[in-house]
Order: sequence, then structure tokens, then C-alpha cells
Amino acid sequence: MNQLDQVGGLLCHSGTPSFTFTDSGIELTDTAIGVIRRKKWSVSAMKAQHGCRARFGVEKLVPWRVVPHSPAHIGTVFHSVMENLAGLPGPARTPDKAAALITDMIRREIRAGVLTDDDMVAYTDRVRPLVTRMFEIENVAAIDTFACEKWVNLTISGVPFTGAVDRLDTTSTGGLKVVDYKTGKVPNLRFGDDHGDQLRVYAWAVPRVLKREVDEAFLYYPAAPTRADTVRQVDLSEDAVARVIDDIPATYAQHMKDMTDAFLPFETGPLCAWCPLSALCPAAHAAGIQPSERYDGALDPAQTGLLTPTPAIVTPEPAPNPDDELPRQALDRLRPTPAHTEREGKDTIMPIFDEAKPWEETRGVNANAYSTATAFGLIALAAEKLHEQGQGAVMEDVEALAGTFDWMIHAVASKVSQTDDPEAGIHTRLSGALRTSLLIHPIPTTFEVADWKAWQKTTAKTMLTVCGIAYDMCDAKTPKTNAIISYLS
Repeated sequence: MNQLDQVGGLLCHSGTPSFTFTDSGIELTDTAIGVIRRKKWSVSAMKAQHGCRARFGVEKLVPWRVVPHSPAHIGTVFHSVMENLAGLPGPARTPDKAAALITDMIRREIRAGVLTDDDMVAYTDRVRPLVTRMFEIENVAAIDTFACEKWVNLTISGVPFTGAVDRLDTTSTGGLKVVDYKTGKVPNLRFGDDHGDQLRVYAWAVPRVLKREVDEAFLYYPAAPTRADTVRQVDLSEDAVARVIDDIPATYAQHMKDMTDAFLPFETGPLCAWCPLSALCPAAHAAGIQPSERYDGALDPAQTGLLTPTPAIVTPEPAPNPDDELPRQALDRLRPTPAHTEREGKDTIMPIFDEAKPWEETRGVNANAYSTATAFGLIALAAEKLHEQGQGAVMEDVEALAGTFDWMIHAVASKVSQTDDPEAGIHTRLSGALRTSLLIHPIPTTFEVADWKAWQKTTAKTMLTVCGIAYDMCDAKTPKTNAIISYLS
């Protein structure tokens, strides 16, 4: 076994070696296959099949992390600002409001511990020009926003597909316009049209999910050096769209074959210098490729700690009896399996959560998923409400109440949304509606079933009322009035 084999064997997921190198690719373990295999296909996964498939696999194995000041994170903050701006009534979408949103988004990242107070000026200086350019590209106040960050989930030629559209606008004909922001460089179309193909897939999928025709699709590049390069209308001709849609089942079949073969091949190309494997890959070495000095994500064979998984949680000695601290369901998940015991002479408890991008599927539970954030919020809310009632925060009670909250959110979501996907944005919004409803209708202090059923009914009605008011406020066709003054007058 050569040095590359040893380094490859150190890249682990949940404590299990994930792959070893060969001259032509990487051989995968069953653990790695469970992480890399996609349950749902996406445009990015489809496009990755036309490049180095070994890179595609390794990027799924390397824990995802937010890198402050990276182009990707700057883009995330920019997208959040534009999403919130587009959700406002037209007259409220002003440069001053955009500036306030930039500050709010950066402060949110500071509260989350991603940034520090010292980053405020630097981030403002990088995000503001992108937002300012958007006011030059289009009449922001006149946009007839239909939806932002709209998820489309459907089956295409037998392949489960998912994707999120940055923005959908209503056109003058009543159709929809697909909009996508790209904060990186304008790509050279000689090397393909990944950005355009992404919108072609969305233009095909949206009518089948939302029952509204797509009239046009636009890409916006606010970081482009010239004004002429900031906007590109995407060709939605029948042939152009069909070419991309036909590629979905073909690439998915290739991916599933790779998983069956437990092997992902190397393929060198112009982006090799920006690959996590660039310092380790035999194909890159043979081609004389080294990691780019501008890329800090390359796995370093001299720093094998970069290749290890999230450290296992070691049970302290002496350890308290966990049966006194956690509900039975949690204990069953936390107890180490026989394959992971007695490692280095100590019992270990492997991490419960995976770390990936919020929208990516993982083998286990993704700590960054929107549904995970909702779950944590509901558990905290349940504990708070039980404490307020003087009932104490016994874990079994917290779990039961949090489960009831979750059930109510799903029940209300089924009435106001076209999807019951826990990753959908409506679930996050309904969590806020539930918290407001609980201020009006506190949980019962009795243990009578009739009291709890009555409480559920009135609370659900209040949540639905909040949804109705919010929809009217966001609906561009609803006249805006100074309602409280009108009411008092």
C-alpha cells in the first residue's frame, strides 16, 4: 500500500475508512456508498457526472463547513438579502431597505457564530456592490414576485428530482419568469452551459409542479465586470430543454452503476487545481497538476487531521447513568454499536448528525437541514412552555409536546401548501406562527384529552389566520393600506 492509499484510507465517515486510491479512480467502501448515493437527483449532481466522478464522491465525504469570506458564503448572504427584498411590497424595495437587510443578514451570521463583529465592514463592502448592481439590472420595485427559493420536487423519467429556484416572477401574460442569481464569474460558454441548463430544467419542472407556464428565464451576474455581461436570457427552445431533460435519466443511471461497482473514476480537467484531491490524486500528479494557491480546500497529506471525521464523543469517566438523563429513543441511538466499541481502549459514541449543506441528503440526519433547525426549535419551545406551566422539563414530556407541535405544523401545512416536505419553507414559517399562537392559547394545565383537543383546534385556527394575513400581505395584488389608522378612523 503506497502513501496515497494510506492517506485515502484516513478519509473517514463515521469512523469507517471511506476509499482507497487506484491508478484510475477510487474504490469505495459500503459506508462511503451509503453517503455518496443520491436519493434525489439534482442539476449539480447531473453535471458532476460529466466531469471527475471521483471528485463528486469525495466532496460528499468531506464534512461541509461554512468558510467565512469565501465567495460561496458571500453569495449566501447576497441571496438572503435578495430573497428578503423580493418578499417585500414593491414600494418598500428601496436601496435604503436593501442596505438595512445587508446589515441584518450579516448580524444574523454574527449571532450564529459564523462571523465576528470585526467582519461587519468587510462583508458590507463585498455584498453592497452586488445588491447595488441588481438595482441597475432591473426595476426592483416593479418586480411581480410569485415565489422565492421555491423548491420543485418531482419525478423525471423515473428519476426523483429536486431543486430550488431562486425567484419566480409573474409576467405580463400571467406566466412565470425564472430568475437565478450567480455571484461568481460569467462562465465561458465554450466549456458548456451549466447555468443555463439549470434554468432549462427548472423551466421544464415548474409547470408540472405549480401548474403555471414558464415564459422566460434569466441569469443575473451582479459581479460581472461590464454592464453588458450582467444579464443573460436563457434559450428555452424545445430542443435546448429536451437535451437537458434527456440527460437526467442517463446520468442518474451512470451514478447508480458507479454505486453498484463501488468505484469512481478520475478525469483530469481545467478545474483539477480546485479539487479537494488535488494534492493526492494520482491522475493529477501524472498531469503535473498542483493545488491552486487561491484554493484552500485541498486535503493535505502532511496534515492527516484534515482527513479524519468529526471526533467521536468519548464517554467521560466516571460517566453518569444516561438512563436518568435521556428518553429511551435517544438512548437507543446514542449507544455505540459493537463495531464502534472499545476503540483505543474506550467505549465511544459516534456522532448522531452529519454535516452537509442544508439542501443535501445524507446517510443520517443533516445538522444543517431546515427540518433539523425546526426540530431543535420545537424541542426548545416545548421545554419553555412546560417550564412556564410549572410542569418541569422532563424529557419524556418535552418529546411528547414537541411531537405534538410537529404534528400540528404538518396538519396546517397540508391545508396551506402544495407540499408536506419537512424541508419546505412553509414549515419554518409555521413554526413562527405556532409560537405566536401559543402566546394567545397557552398549553392546557390539565391532562384531560378533551382540553388538549380543544386547545389544538383553537391553536390551529390561529395558525391558519396568521397564514391568511401573511399571504395577503405578500400578495402583490392585494392593495396596501395604512390599516391601523384606517381602522381607528
